[in-house]
Amino acid sequence: MTTLISQTDDIARERALDPAFSFAVQAPAGSGKTELLMQRYLTLLALVERPEQILALTFTRKAAGEMSSRILGAMAKASAGYAPAAAHEAKTISLAARALERDAQMGWSLLENPNRLKVQTIDSFCSSIVRQMPVLSGLSRYSITDEPEEFYREAAARTAALVEADGPAGDALRKALGHLGNSVKGLIDRLVIMLERRDQWLRHVRRDVSGAALRLLLEGALQRLIEYELNAIASAFPPGIAGIIAPYARYAAANIEDPECPIASLAELDGLPLCEASALREWQGIRELLLTAKNELRKQVNKNTGFPAGKGDAADRKREFQELLCSFEKFGGLIEALARVSLLPSPGFTEAEWEALEAIISLLPIAETKLAEAFASEGAVDFQAVSLAALKALGSEDEPTDLMLSLDLKIQHILVDEYQDTSGTQLALLEALTRGWTDGDGRTLFVVGDPMQSIYLFREAEVGLFLEARAGCIGTVSMEPLTLSRNFRSHEGVVSWVNGTMEQAFPSSEDTFTGSVVYSPSVAVKQGVEGSGVDITLFSAKDDPAEAEKVVSILKSIPSGESTAILCRSRGNLRLIVDALKKEGILFSAQSIDPLAERTSVRDMMALLRSLSHPLDRVAWLACLRAPWCGLTLSDLHALCHKDRQGPVWELLNDPAKVESLSEDGRGRAKKFTMEMAKALSVWGRSAPSEVLRGRRGRGTHDRAVRGPLGYSWS
Repeated sequence: MTTLISQTDDIARERALDPAFSFAVQAPAGSGKTELLMQRYLTLLALVERPEQILALTFTRKAAGEMSSRILGAMAKASAGYAPAAAHEAKTISLAARALERDAQMGWSLLENPNRLKVQTIDSFCSSIVRQMPVLSGLSRYSITDEPEEFYREAAARTAALVEADGPAGDALRKALGHLGNSVKGLIDRLVIMLERRDQWLRHVRRDVSGAALRLLLEGALQRLIEYELNAIASAFPPGIAGIIAPYARYAAANIEDPECPIASLAELDGLPLCEASALREWQGIRELLLTAKNELRKQVNKNTGFPAGKGDAADRKREFQELLCSFEKFGGLIEALARVSLLPSPGFTEAEWEALEAIISLLPIAETKLAEAFASEGAVDFQAVSLAALKALGSEDEPTDLMLSLDLKIQHILVDEYQDTSGTQLALLEALTRGWTDGDGRTLFVVGDPMQSIYLFREAEVGLFLEARAGCIGTVSMEPLTLSRNFRSHEGVVSWVNGTMEQAFPSSEDTFTGSVVYSPSVAVKQGVEGSGVDITLFSAKDDPAEAEKVVSILKSIPSGESTAILCRSRGNLRLIVDALKKEGILFSAQSIDPLAERTSVRDMMALLRSLSHPLDRVAWLACLRAPWCGLTLSDLHALCHKDRQGPVWELLNDPAKVESLSEDGRGRAKKFTMEMAKALSVWGRSAPSEVLRGRRGRGTHDRAVRGPLGYSWS
């Protein structure tokens, strides 16, 4: 079986290098997708007229830099006659050699001019488009702001300020505020949230749809969602269960006193309700009949659920149904599915809800305009503004801009990494770039990703877009699906554990509407090692000290020549682990987790540096007096400074009366510190600060070394 999968994987990898076709490749973790992208790029380099005809798009600068360096590195190795032993690397070097031949033939000199390789992040590519069409895109000179929220809030405040205005804007604001209890802050906060995510809704609110037509459109979306969920819930019912429940449901409906109770809708139930939005009330009735308010299986029923107390038939019905409920405990999947009914929205808006929603929808374009004004006044934008401006600069399908026509001639092949994290805006960009492309015209689109690793949902990344690409096309470009299955990163034990565990966490079928993804198992290339692939230790309760102790014990059991990574939920959970590593003398590297600047010895050294640099820096001088090399007590510090809160500490240390007010131990410490600091200050400015702090021999008139506050030799 493993051999068959490996052969299939080899066929897929070879197929992916066919420059005449477009592909959507699913590449799980460790499958070598970066190398496949590089091989595809090298294959295309051997065919194009100019390297600029190939555009590779990534999500991060690191990924773009890695791809560029690996492409150039492969070409450099091929140029040097490098002969690798591994088959996959030999393939890469062979493709690089062909690219070099094309490079020499066309006179590109890529190794000397690497900037001709168009490997960019999507954001930087959008920026390059905007810079070429500043007027049409609406952006001229600008900088990307790292803190756009202040602009969102300003735009929201400007929008709210129109509350007294006449016309549609003022009317919409007053209606929206009315539904928010006239809370201006509440409205501004909501507009800020919407402006942060405007790439998700802007293209929708710009449609020529309003009023009743817009309401039907939005309610239709709600109904499709409800019907999708109801179909999934219905499939969770074991065969025959619905027929058993139906008589008791009808009985309960006939005895319900409250007509508003959902169970009352089950009076004519003879099976499962239809999986339609119009039948939502009946589904809510079934949930109410079987589950409690906490979505747990009912243990008891009473008159509120249609089973009043009584004798004879009433008692029998109640007892039978309670026994039936107990038998449902084995249907955990059914209970979990029915619980989702309580989360489903109403299939239609009430008049009050629609009035509020319509008012807010009408405010969104106004807020977006105010945001553009706020950005323009400061010459700043966020990444969303750049992406939207790039789309604008390319024009529409009916009216493409000159830039779009120019790019259409320049770009012949597009490669996209991490396509599972593509958003609707980024898809629109790809569709714009590939307008008019047809199968077999020599232009190709190549996307690679892993829907199981989608992480950017907060940026409107839609896994469904990846599934749609594999199922059909992107824009006008037909995509052929390919799947890689071999894992080159982890050994057999880890891969087997991941396959067995994760397969249960993923749905059994794909669905583009909800982004449901089926787990795709991998096959390990590396052979297993001694011991199990994955060991799990579970704690019954939160116990950070025990967790830190366990981490240390695991690290001690690992051979010294191996490296280990510690992954944690958050940085806050690492505090005790970091302390334990320090205590045990285990060396580690942790960016932004245990910064040197936070260590006591470094902070003391910085205080000393500031004291020497700024005689009037009172805080730094007091820190030096408190540091281990001097060690004055708080009472001695108070005695030294409390009557003179403005004077330099250095002058106070040289005041005999002040020093005499200290304790006997404090006087000795202060005098020694003053003597050593005087020697250091005498050479400050004539020797490099680092030399003075290190205590190295200085130059000039001072030829002998002196001992400084830290115990170092100062010259």
